[in-house]
Amino acid sequence: PTAHALANMGQFLNYDCYICLNSETVDIRFSDAITIINDYKIFSGNCVAIVATQGESDIDALRAAILSKPQFLSMIISKKKASSLLHKLKKHGISEDEISNIKFPAGLDIGARTPEEIAVSILAELIEKKNSIDFKEQVIVEVNEKEKTDPICGMTVNSKNSAAFYEFNGEVFYFCCSGCKEKFELEPTAYIV
Repeated sequence: PTAHALANMGQFLNYDCYICLNSETVDIRFSDAITIINDYKIFSGNCVAIVATQGESDIDALRAAILSKPQFLSMIISKKKASSLLHKLKKHGISEDEISNIKFPAGLDIGARTPEEIAVSILAELIEKKNSIDFKEQVIVEVNEKEKTDPICGMTVNSKNSAAFYEFNGEVFYFCCSGCKEKFELEPTAYIV
């Protein structure tokens, strides 16, 4: 029921939702937008994986999820049951690094009880992870855009608070001190690569 709720809610957040089953009999009706796969498939490309096997074929489902190399992998399982399962994964040749990437229990701790509440907590966690990655990438881009190289001494300077700057042929050059700027002004073409 939680996988059903998760897939139904996930499609509203523009996720392409796939449910992999270890049997062909399904007693729950899924939306036509959700793809049902009657096996544990290994996916390629960007994906996230949430394992909701409830004790049935846990190892097979986790192995397929791990081999898909998801950006995020979690499992709907209690911490007590997870420790036993993680030990079994080691026996099946799954590395410690791969095992350490499995987050359990799935979802943010919001006191969720019903399948729908658990699905909301998992989706909230996915949103949190996605946005924290986007934020980190944005910060890195902003930092790189601010960092400039003084063409005279080669020192890295911050464009927002450099000691001096000079515009030449439509390009702005930043300097660590006024001395470097003055040297550049005398013969700019000698320092432009």
